[in-house]
Amino acid sequence: MIVLLSVRRIENVKIVGVVEPALLGKVYRSGNKVLDVSEDFYSGEQVDLNVALDEARTATVATLIGNTVVEEALEQGLIAAYDEVEGVKFAQMFNM
Repeated sequence: MIVLLSVRRIENVKIVGVVEPALLGKVYRSGNKVLDVSEDFYSGEQVDLNVALDEARTATVATLIGNTVVEEALEQGLIAAYDEVEGVKFAQMFNM
């Protein structure tokens, strides 16, 4: 699967975003939860999902958005839990 990968570095902090392309630019709401898949932050290079998850492994902070992305991250042991808004799964990882 092809996903969008954005990587930003601020000093010693590496911030990674991995999102399924069909979700880019959309906003999802459920109760007090808002998932804003903004083009400013999440647009990036088109890469294979496994390449993107390898990049997320080395991130200080990573945000993963999309059902397939999250399910693969769970299967690979990158995350242990996730949240969901309007049927869209998402998760954040922190490596301090």
